[in-house]
Amino acid sequence: MSGARGLLELADAPIFNATGWVSGHTLMHLGCAAVVGWMAYRAAAARTGGSAAEASVDALSQRQTSLNTTA
Repeated sequence: MSGARGLLELADAPIFNATGWVSGHTLMHLGCAAVVGWMAYRAAAARTGGSAAEASVDALSQRQTSLNTTA
């Protein structure tokens, strides 16, 4: 085990005893999910050359423009 993941696994029981409802293992999974979400966000931003928020706005305006083809 390495880094934060290893520390959370080692501190599994003490974290659960301190909080009474969440364990170190659960926090490890939440942290991994956050990392995957961040990687997906950055991949979307890299693909479009801007931020992921700008990419969704560009896709929306492109969709609206392509639907307005009547003159």
